[in-house]
Amino acid sequence: EVSVVRDIRERELRLYTDAGRVCRPLFIVENQQLALQKKHIKWLNQGYRDDDGEEFKWEQLVKTGIIELLDAEEEETVMISMTPDDLENSRLQSAGINPHENDAEFDPAARLKAGINAHTWT
Repeated sequence: EVSVVRDIRERELRLYTDAGRVCRPLFIVENQQLALQKKHIKWLNQGYRDDDGEEFKWEQLVKTGIIELLDAEEEETVMISMTPDDLENSRLQSAGINPHENDAEFDPAARLKAGINAHTWT
C-alpha cells in the first residue's frame, strides 16, 4: 500500500511506503451519496455475489472503491464526514437549503404546554 500526499505549502509530493503504517478504512462518498449499498452488505454476509456467484470478501470492497484505507498523513488532506448527519447536511447545503434553519424556532417546552380546549366545563 502506497500513500501519496500533496503538500501545497511546502510544494512537495510525499510518497509513504512504510511497512506497518496504521491505515483506517473509510467509506467512499461520490456525488453526495455513500458508495456502500445494501447489496454489498448482503454479499459480505453471504460470502459471494448474487449475480455471478463470485466470492465476495473485504478485499473486494477495497478493490471496487467502496472502502479506502487511509493513513494519518492522507487523512489531513481529505474531506471526512464523521456522521451520516454530516453527510445529509452537506447534501442539503449543496442543494441551497440551510439544514439548521428551523433549529432556532424549536420550542423544547412545546410538549409541556397545555392544549387549548374550545369547550370549558365549569
